[in-house]
Amino acid sequence: MSSKLIKRSSSKIETDITVYGATGFTAKHIITYLMQSSVFLLSKKSSRKQQKLRVTLAGRNRGKLSNLRTKFSERIKNLKEVMGRTTEEEDNLLGCEFDVFVADSEDVAAIRKMVSRSSVLLNAAGPFERYGNHVIAACAYLGTDYVDITGEISWAGAMRLKHGPAATVSGARIISFCGFDSVPSDLAVLAAIRALQLETAAAVPVQINRATTWHACHGTANGGTINTVAGMPLDLGKLFRWPVPFLVDDPLILTHPRFRHDPYNYSFRNKFAKS
Repeated sequence: MSSKLIKRSSSKIETDITVYGATGFTAKHIITYLMQSSVFLLSKKSSRKQQKLRVTLAGRNRGKLSNLRTKFSERIKNLKEVMGRTTEEEDNLLGCEFDVFVADSEDVAAIRKMVSRSSVLLNAAGPFERYGNHVIAACAYLGTDYVDITGEISWAGAMRLKHGPAATVSGARIISFCGFDSVPSDLAVLAAIRALQLETAAAVPVQINRATTWHACHGTANGGTINTVAGMPLDLGKLFRWPVPFLVDDPLILTHPRFRHDPYNYSFRNKFAKS
């Protein structure tokens, strides 16, 4: 990806949300949520003029994407009928309009075109270390908001260092870790903090230094997760780091570079590495 920033025109935005890796396991759940929300949430009275949510199903296989589009278009039609949203006016305002965009993760030109036509790029194509580099780079340089479901901390940290300055200039909001790896724990911590705030509203403010969460689930990891774990880079030098080794990467990889490289914070790094 060229380091040259390219400002895009809002008139060139053709879709509200592009779901990249749309034929994958998690992406289908995301599309289902978008479909249901476009009917239930947009059906509520609003002061603004409502319109259909434009959703692009993107990936590398046109045949699979077209089949997916047909499948979800039929689902949303059935959903409207069940809800009684069958008038011509409601049909024009509620629901999703699906289209298809084909882009291989290594085709930089196609990725850039896909990103430039999108208001938000939702990336569900993992492993991200293998398939996400050009996608996040294009969003950072073109100013497209980006969300992904990765749990690959090292990759996300590397992308922040590499493309963070470009995203700051273009205005792109780059948000990783919006999948199962992170969201349940984040929401649990948020709920705990809010509960503490309510309990101590009239007392001395509580400062949270650390939170630990646990969760259990049934079932097994899907194919994308298994490929991610199998493909994670292993740096033997970090395993033998003195005095405290890193199992995968620097525990402070996601913090601001000024914080991470400040010698004062080395003790935090070692403490977290032991956890």
